[in-house]
Amino acid sequence: MKKSNQHISVFIYILMGYTIVQFFWWTYLIFELNAEIIALEKIIVNLAQNSEVAQIILAKGDLDAVFFQKKMMIMGEGGVFLVILLIGFYLIKSSHQKEMDLAKQEQNFMLAITHELNSPLAAIKLNIETLRKRKLTQDKVDMVLERTAQESERLNHLINNILATSRMEKTGFELYPEHVDLSRHIPGLISKYELLIPQNINFTTQENIRANVDILSFELIIQNLIENASKYSENESEINLTLSQKNKEIELAVADQGIGISNLEKTKVLTKFYRVGNEGTRRSKGTGLGLYLVSNLISEMKGKLTISDNIPQGTIFKMVIPSDM
Repeated sequence: MKKSNQHISVFIYILMGYTIVQFFWWTYLIFELNAEIIALEKIIVNLAQNSEVAQIILAKGDLDAVFFQKKMMIMGEGGVFLVILLIGFYLIKSSHQKEMDLAKQEQNFMLAITHELNSPLAAIKLNIETLRKRKLTQDKVDMVLERTAQESERLNHLINNILATSRMEKTGFELYPEHVDLSRHIPGLISKYELLIPQNINFTTQENIRANVDILSFELIIQNLIENASKYSENESEINLTLSQKNKEIELAVADQGIGISNLEKTKVLTKFYRVGNEGTRRSKGTGLGLYLVSNLISEMKGKLTISDNIPQGTIFKMVIPSDM
């Protein structure tokens, strides 16, 4: 697939170069032909001043001026044609490049999803074999069971992301708003996620922040934002969640102390499958669906998502949604 795309790119460049060379070559020939015609007309005028043909030629006006006008006309029309030609090649190349980028992202997604599915399954299998073949103390049994539950939760989250993305793209994501006290509901979610990540989560909120939200969508958003913050942050660093209400809008900010996101990539990280680097060398886990799903779910909730730098280090994702959906 990669070699095929490279061959197509080379072919496009060769065709573009050949076409442009031919364009200038034919333009040159047209200039030469017009110059020859003017030269012949001058010879006719000089040889036969009183002939009918000479009079017709002289009636056109000054031959040098006529040639200049023709030259300018050819250059003008040729320039327009060249611009259209270059725009056409640019659109073709851009379209092909987008297809190549999408194919690369899909390939990375398949590599990532294979790894993301195999890892928890292998861990669960190993834990079960450990419980079956070894006599462990109750403390160690509890520890193995806890790790198994964590891997199961990780696998469940991955599958939920895939299913939610597929359903959203095919049939849309139908929301079922419920009246919820978010300031009390979110700490329960955080306590569950804290077991899955090595960072410390701090939660700050105003009291009695109530809203009509789709619980499943809201939990998916929070889980993906926390997971994203964890993937790109050092162990034992801080992830700070802040919940507040201004008028009829709910604001939830997730701030990490990670590697940050460049301004160029802030416009790309919300697209489907987008992840920086190559799946074979990237340290952070993921499939490229989390932030894409977050962005679309927030849009479905008639809200907005912004990305900004966390000073001195890291990234802040801020979600703003109406309190009444």
